[in-house]
Amino acid sequence: MWNDVPVQAPEQGWELLPEDGWFAMIGWACGVSNMRRFPGSDEGKTVRVTCIENGTERTYLEPFGAEDRANVDESVNGYLADAGIPPPPSGFDWYLRVPNSWPNGSSPLDALSSRILGRQQANETRPNQILEIMESVVGGFYLR
Repeated sequence: MWNDVPVQAPEQGWELLPEDGWFAMIGWACGVSNMRRFPGSDEGKTVRVTCIENGTERTYLEPFGAEDRANVDESVNGYLADAGIPPPPSGFDWYLRVPNSWPNGSSPLDALSSRILGRQQANETRPNQILEIMESVVGGFYLR
């Protein structure tokens, strides 16, 4: 599925998916027709580093590097693997289509997440269980 997602520059009506397993799985559940991808770049990104030495905490930003990229990809791919989903190609930003007549100022990702969490039972914590809920929620999401 990932390789079938069109490579197309982002435009109005598409929301950037945050880089984590939860949102990648939402993208998977929404399917090819509701996704776009475009080559991404880590240039200009930073990571917050906190060091504690002798009881003193110091926080600073440093450039997002190759090791950081590998850690993000590993985390996303591990979560997806737990749901039986193959890893997406690296090096892309992924976008989700905003449903037609979606109200300005509200996020479809927030709405989807809220609906998914609202249907999730306390014992449904594994990614493969959550994927079933996501697919059920997404089923009617674009029919609004």
